[in-house]
Amino acid sequence: MKNTLILLGILSFSYVFSQESKLVDKYNNPVSFDNTLKISDLKKIYKSKNYSEKSLQTIANSYNKFRKDSKLDCPSDNFDSKSGSVYLIEYIPGELVGWFHETSCHSGDTENLFLIKGSNIKVVTSEIKDKKFLEKVSKYTTPKCDLNYNISNTKVYPYGVFEKKLKDGNYIFNIDMKCGMSENFDDSKIYTIKYKTKDFQTFTPIKVKENSNDENSKTDWIIIK
Repeated sequence: MKNTLILLGILSFSYVFSQESKLVDKYNNPVSFDNTLKISDLKKIYKSKNYSEKSLQTIANSYNKFRKDSKLDCPSDNFDSKSGSVYLIEYIPGELVGWFHETSCHSGDTENLFLIKGSNIKVVTSEIKDKKFLEKVSKYTTPKCDLNYNISNTKVYPYGVFEKKLKDGNYIFNIDMKCGMSENFDDSKIYTIKYKTKDFQTFTPIKVKENSNDENSKTDWIIIK
């Protein structure tokens, strides 16, 4: 009986561990193109074959407009060439997709997400802009601090990383934020925040943990109430 209980415990732990979600790697789908990003370029990368021509054209147009209008703060990354490359995001095939442009500029990377519902497509974002959200999370940091996106000494990372969609319709994201405005990044604490949203307008923090640089140091998630 005792051995049976031990075995059941191991199996239960294994099941729970296997259910842990992995973040979606937005660097998985690079695509190169000539002159402008076309619908055919998107079709080569996106797994779902159910996108309407309207949706694909909207996505392609948004990136081409970004290339045309952008003036980045590092000349090496400016669009002075007819060819280009971009990472195509397909968080949920046929539903939550977009593109991600990586840069070495301090102004940061650029991401455009689109939520597709039937024949409708709209631009959404995983970026947290709500001060009340940040103030609520900061109460669970030690010491209490002002959180910001400037987690690197080279550029800003303002976007969340998609984890999964829940059965209740909530989309779950994770984002790293730096504690304080110190220019000494080695001494600054980095916190990972897990949050949810249904409409990409209202974001609710779920839990937070300190992101230690020490691989042997493990910190627990703190539930945000």
